[in-house]
Amino acid sequence: SFLIIGFSQGLTSGFAVITAQRFGAGDMDGVRKSVTSGILLSAGITVILTAVSVPLARPVLRLMQTPDNILDDAYAYIVVIFAGIGASVMFNLLSNIIRALGDSRTPLLFLAVACVLNVGLDFALILWCSMGVAGAAVATVISQVVSGGLCILYMIRRFPVLRLRKRDWLPERKMLWNDARVGLPMGFQMSIIAIGSMILQIALNRLG
Repeated sequence: SFLIIGFSQGLTSGFAVITAQRFGAGDMDGVRKSVTSGILLSAGITVILTAVSVPLARPVLRLMQTPDNILDDAYAYIVVIFAGIGASVMFNLLSNIIRALGDSRTPLLFLAVACVLNVGLDFALILWCSMGVAGAAVATVISQVVSGGLCILYMIRRFPVLRLRKRDWLPERKMLWNDARVGLPMGFQMSIIAIGSMILQIALNRLG
């Protein structure tokens, strides 16, 4: 889970760097182009991550030597998280865009709302709907979708520059490359920490 979340955080932070540069230069067309490029790249990477991670969820848990008595619960949780990768990428991308335009307080507020909502949904889905461990994962995904939706509404009202036009969605190779050149290394950098944690978890799992 942290591998995916960390990668999406690093990736979208890199995309937002280009947006911040364009905004600082007063290039509003460049801001919109950067945002749409980030959205298109995020969508494509989300499809790839989801298509790879969902079918590999159980084999990876086996590879990590997850104890048999918690394997099914672990799978029930992680497969929902992987299926909802798009929600995590959406919130991280939009919140980083808002930060790139100079507002770091509002994304933190939306994150706090998501945390409170997540806890409330945990109680509702686990205790009242008897969804078990999977309910915790569903609560996480729903709260991320809600926080992403709040970001969209806020961006439309607060930043007129982000009211995207049809021509803004025409991909430019140079802008796509600039976003990928910064975003992908930052995503992989964040993933290194998660990979180290997974290796440690494998060692711990061997202890029973």
